[in-house]
Amino acid sequence: MKSRSLLPEIKALTKNLLEGGEDFLLLKQSADSLYQIFSSITGIKANSLENNEIVLPTGKAISSASAAHCLIEFMRTAVFLRGIYKAIQQKKEEEKQPVQILYAGCGPYATLITPLLSLYQQGEVEVTVIDINKKSLNSAKGLIEYLGLGGFIHDFLFTDAAKFNFDRKYDIIISETMSSCLEGEPLPHILHNLAPQMSSEAIFIPEKVTIDAYLTNPELEIARMRWENRDKGIVDKIFIGKIFEFDLQNNEGEKLKGEVDIPEDTGTYYELKLFTTIQVFADEMLKERDCSLTLPKKFYDFRQKRYADKIDFWLDVTGHPKINCKVVEFT
Repeated sequence: MKSRSLLPEIKALTKNLLEGGEDFLLLKQSADSLYQIFSSITGIKANSLENNEIVLPTGKAISSASAAHCLIEFMRTAVFLRGIYKAIQQKKEEEKQPVQILYAGCGPYATLITPLLSLYQQGEVEVTVIDINKKSLNSAKGLIEYLGLGGFIHDFLFTDAAKFNFDRKYDIIISETMSSCLEGEPLPHILHNLAPQMSSEAIFIPEKVTIDAYLTNPELEIARMRWENRDKGIVDKIFIGKIFEFDLQNNEGEKLKGEVDIPEDTGTYYELKLFTTIQVFADEMLKERDCSLTLPKKFYDFRQKRYADKIDFWLDVTGHPKINCKVVEFT
């Protein structure tokens, strides 16, 4: 099959992801179809046992296979594509021509930009693509050029986004180098490096990441996720406090912390978990369990003994990002 003959199919699948709402079957089928196209061209499969992850001082750059798997997480792919598309359209309305995009951490398919390029004409969008994983970068370059989309690319750069210095003004910067609770991967370091270089009008995607603390009942969590209970209004968690918001204005250690008070009676809600909410752009949100990026993380279990009245949490960015905590007031 000739490469350009694939573009109408990629365009149709991309529109399904952008316009499919919560039609989960359509979204899954569309993401899976894009994966089949991209993996067949690049030869990089999500189930590959090859591990070429790179451990940096600022966090783990995941392997090409793991990055390929991200495309299959259909809600993650759909919501990020929707947010990026809205950001591009906003910049086009501001008469930015072409809209200058920096994509930091592209993975083997440049998943968050390659599908969208099928919707535009050359000259409307120009992208600088960077990755620290040489195999992923070469794969993304080969895919984009194979599809005849190379005219949208300013450059492919083999570099570390946590150390990258701009040589031009970018309208939109994309970096999905994260996991739940911002742990392990280098997004906090990347934003800390790039934010001071950005113009006041520039958009960073994801726009905001919020970490909240809840007391949960594990049995009710499982019950609520069952299909037959979807409309029963099961309350499986109780909000006890916001830990922090991570965005362009809040990306340094002193701002990435919070304190929560534990209710005197936790009842059957005995596990303290942190939940991640991602505002990709505008109203495009990834919420609890929409994908692996928003899976909750357990920190305390009060089942045996209640021992904490107040707990401090903070994002430690002295090395690989990690949320730490300590009890500051005991029962």
